[in-house]
Amino acid sequence: MLNNKKICALIPARGNSKGIKNKNLQMLGDLPLVRYPIELAKSTNMFDSIVVSTDSNEIASVAAENGVFCLERPAEFATDEATTDSVIVHFLENVDCTTVVVLEPTSPFILTKDLQNAIKYFFLNFELDSLFSVVDATDIYFDYRENKLINLERGQTWPRRNEKSKISRMTGFHILDAERFMMQD
Repeated sequence: MLNNKKICALIPARGNSKGIKNKNLQMLGDLPLVRYPIELAKSTNMFDSIVVSTDSNEIASVAAENGVFCLERPAEFATDEATTDSVIVHFLENVDCTTVVVLEPTSPFILTKDLQNAIKYFFLNFELDSLFSVVDATDIYFDYRENKLINLERGQTWPRRNEKSKISRMTGFHILDAERFMMQD
């Protein structure tokens, strides 16, 4: 508990990924991918509860073996069309907390001190209702749905690295004020 707020880590780990079969159970080094956010959350010593939301018995077993609670995710929140927001709403309808920190298994290299600093920053800035981790991305991006480059116009010369548009890309965690999140339309 920090500032009288109950802080919960939510680790969304769906079992059925189309891109990489059983993605969250794939080994990275000596650990399955889903273990990385579990270990990260434990290492901060800042969470009142750590919860894995999943539709997979195998992922639920990994959570239980590592001493964290597993919230069974209903089928409608475990589809390709389900949004992270729907998973967060399901979580908040079942777990009592005032602040949710969503930790994505697909971002296994988040440093403990970075997460701790972000949580502290969130609580020092009362006007914030959310905080997202980002990284600067100076690459040229291609949108396959639109069949075009995103940050380079036709006829424009290929820019040098220091001339490229500065874009930030979301990385593996975000922090939400639970009450304000649930009040959204």
